[in-house]
Amino acid sequence: MLILTASEAAKIFGVTTDTLRRWGDDPNHPLKTYRPGVHRLYTIKSIVDILVDNHAEIPLIIYQKYLDDFINSDDFMRAVIDATIASWSRSTTMIEIFPDGHYRLLDANSIGNRYESPGVILRIPVISSSDVDSADDEMTYLLMEAFWSEEEEIVKNIRRSLAEKFLFGGQS
Repeated sequence: MLILTASEAAKIFGVTTDTLRRWGDDPNHPLKTYRPGVHRLYTIKSIVDILVDNHAEIPLIIYQKYLDDFINSDDFMRAVIDATIASWSRSTTMIEIFPDGHYRLLDANSIGNRYESPGVILRIPVISSSDVDSADDEMTYLLMEAFWSEEEEIVKNIRRSLAEKFLFGGQS
């Protein structure tokens, strides 16, 4: 379950944490409070549902949480390796992150220039190691080794790409 702190959720709605607390205490309000301990936390799903119902733009902080979920998944390393292999044939692998948090990987050539995503589309970074530049019997092992050695920089690049999309280009 993806969650936000009270201060993160309050910033999204432009209200104080006290207002957020009152909303969470109101059984008729759609904002759902999650309390694993003493602090109130808010599910991203309930916040996104409210924003979508009100035709509001999903803020960067929510997409950052979704991106972190992808980065921490088993899919991330595989996506970077696949993107690296695709780059050898001049293809680009993208991730499309939807407002509800699910994502899909796609080839940039398959979506075309006119496709407007309801979420955000980011280019998957590729491994830059010069030791890995063609397919052979040891390719998977070499790509995994290269990924592990470059993982921190790869993660920085995809996070920077998300921030730049919001700063300079809107969501889609």
